Amino acid sequence: MTSCFAIACILLGKLSLLFNIAY
Repeated sequence: MTSCFAIACILLGKLSLLFNIAY
């Protein structure tokens, strides 16, 4: 379960980076 949470955090981090670059 911790691994899934870590993967979700990584995906959210990548999405946030993409949004920061977009803006």
